[in-house]
Amino acid sequence: AGVSGWIDANQLMDPAVWQQAAEALAKAREMPVQGIGHTRAPSNVHLEPGRDTPRIFQFGRNVPVAILERKVAAAPASSESAAGDAGATSDEQRKKTEDWLLVLHGSPTGSSPADVSTENTAGGADTPIAGWTLAQFIEMDPPPPIPDYTNASGMRVIAWVALNVVP
Repeated sequence: AGVSGWIDANQLMDPAVWQQAAEALAKAREMPVQGIGHTRAPSNVHLEPGRDTPRIFQFGRNVPVAILERKVAAAPASSESAAGDAGATSDEQRKKTEDWLLVLHGSPTGSSPADVSTENTAGGADTPIAGWTLAQFIEMDPPPPIPDYTNASGMRVIAWVALNVVP
C-alpha cells in the first residue's frame, strides 16, 4: 500500500528459521492427527520442544489447533527453585520436564480424529502455522462422552481415536 515506517528488529525472522518453519509445516501436514483442541492462553510456538528454541509465532486465546505429536523436554531451571531446593540433588533437578505438543493451525491433511477442521483466524493466524507449544496451554476438545468420563475421574486426555461411527 506504499506505507513506509519502522519495525522492531526482534519482530523479524531470520531466513534460515523461516525455511525451517516452512519445512516443519510441510511435514506436519502429512502427519496423522492425534486430537484437536484450542489454546487456553496466549501460547508461543517453537520450532522444537523447549523454551530455549527459536520462537516462530504466538497464538492468541481460543485458537483451534490439531495435535500431531507429544514430546517431553527438560524444563529450564529457575533461579528461585534452585535457591529453594538447596537440599535437592542435581539428579532431582535434572528430572524436571515439561510436556510439549506439536500443533497445527490451519488445514491438516492427516487422518483422524474424524474430519478435523482447525480453520479459524482467531489469534491472528491467517496462514497455517505448525510448531511446538507447551501442553499446559492447550485444552483438548475430545468428542462426547469422553469429557464426561474424564471430568468425573480426574483424568487428562492426551489423545483419542474414533474406532467406529454409528448413525
